[in-house]
Amino acid sequence: MHISRKERRWLLCFSVAVLLLTMLPYLYAFGLTPPGMKYQWLLYNPDEPNVHLAWMRQAFEGHLLFLDPFTTEPQKATFFHALFLTLGSLARVGHLPLVGMYHAFRLISGVLLLHSLYWLTAHFFRSVRIRRMALWVAVCSSGWGWLAFALSPGSADPALFGLRPVDVSRGLMMPEAFTFPSLLLYPLFSFSMFLMVCCFLLLLRSLPEKNAAFNWRRLAGAGLCGLLLGNLHTYNLLVVYAVAGPWLVLEVACKRTKLLPAALALIVLVAVSCPSLVYQYLNFRMNPVFREKALTLTPPRPILDMVASYGFVLLLSLVGAVVVARKYRTAMIPVCWLLIGAGIIYAPLSFSRKMIEGLHLPMSLLAALGLIACLNAVFRKRSKSRAFRSSYRVAAAVAVCVMCLSNLQFLRVIGGWVTDNNLSRSQWLMPPYYLSQDDLAAVAWLSKNTANQDIVVCAPFVGSYIPTLSGNLVYLGHWAETLRFASKFDRLCDLLYGRDSGQTVLQQIGASRTVYLLVGRYERLLAPHFAPSALWRETYRHGDTALYRWGGSQ
Repeated sequence: MHISRKERRWLLCFSVAVLLLTMLPYLYAFGLTPPGMKYQWLLYNPDEPNVHLAWMRQAFEGHLLFLDPFTTEPQKATFFHALFLTLGSLARVGHLPLVGMYHAFRLISGVLLLHSLYWLTAHFFRSVRIRRMALWVAVCSSGWGWLAFALSPGSADPALFGLRPVDVSRGLMMPEAFTFPSLLLYPLFSFSMFLMVCCFLLLLRSLPEKNAAFNWRRLAGAGLCGLLLGNLHTYNLLVVYAVAGPWLVLEVACKRTKLLPAALALIVLVAVSCPSLVYQYLNFRMNPVFREKALTLTPPRPILDMVASYGFVLLLSLVGAVVVARKYRTAMIPVCWLLIGAGIIYAPLSFSRKMIEGLHLPMSLLAALGLIACLNAVFRKRSKSRAFRSSYRVAAAVAVCVMCLSNLQFLRVIGGWVTDNNLSRSQWLMPPYYLSQDDLAAVAWLSKNTANQDIVVCAPFVGSYIPTLSGNLVYLGHWAETLRFASKFDRLCDLLYGRDSGQTVLQQIGASRTVYLLVGRYERLLAPHFAPSALWRETYRHGDTALYRWGGSQ
């Protein structure tokens, strides 16, 4: 594998430019901040990054092991997450805001991901055109979800001839299934996919060629990447195992490597990386809160929905797989990753859908190869003409633009949610992007005057942010992290509507806990006529937001 200095410059400029462009939607949202509100620098579903920021907050406060601050069940801090421990610790040392550190790493991890994909492509293909096209397809491509919006312009969440693509659906979007939304939203996804690519690339480069020696250093590097991957995103390590095993068997069967080196490579990879998998399993067995969260069902969409979700990039990747089989037989690992990765999301596991993360990478690599093969076939007769290069580039640009339409539609949808502060999705209890100054003042009071183990009862709109902003536990904050979320929301509504004084909530929490009730902007939207019972004593008020402390007895 050789990458010239010119290629390296292009790669660095391309990846940095792409990641800087992903800041534009955040700056757009910041520019729309309403009076009396403060933007929290999150987009799409804020509940997911709020979980990551809550872990960073615990690391910021000096904790090595984390607990789930979005639920009130008795629990011990047993969860270790190397990435957010590092980010939170760096924020503490540098006196940096947590969300600022989060976005800084989002940019860094995105650059690393794009570099790793280029390196993987360069391992198989000498053509700079193929290498660059792989990055363009990965960054831009998505599926046919945009077509549903084009055919039903008046619908808020249209279907495509009965199908529900997940590339730009309002309720079913899966950012982890695509590269661009991952770069835009979640550094955990980008960094995990970077580690997946590193596992495969180092494994590839560790196998001996002809009379060369086994490269133990690279093999150990693959194992260490897997070890870290298993801690950060365990599902992805399972995908690495599922792909590496059959691929090595195929390499032996095709006599591209010998049985002993292949077996040793797989054994070392698993032996070095599996301790993180074992740790997660033990945590699952011993921590009931962790176990109940892990068993939250996340089933995949039907197969035809997923085909529509990838659209042209999937079709072109199948063309690319045929080209690999005919011309580039040493490049079988992307083919194995595509085929096995597409099947594993339908495994009978509660978290099967989450294993789709990273699938878009081999699909994009193969789609780039397939697209160039199609373009070469179309322009073959004019390959020596002066107009060839410009026509070829225009056709390639048009193809990439067509594949990126769902990403543009996704940005348009997010723009609409930003405009109404996510109120259009309040029925799904999605947190807002802007918090009122009154609510933030109350949360700041909690941060200064309460202990982290004190519990805040409020709607999940603000409850999603409290573990990060004040460090408190919340009764209701996240649809998956809050155990028995639906029943707890019903109890909160009983409290706000006056059907219960708070006794039921306190019975669920426990008699010995210090409990605060936050009634602010979003609680008053739920219950405009809320009046606390005598068992709640007001301890703080700022504008329309009040904090009450439970003073009754059970």
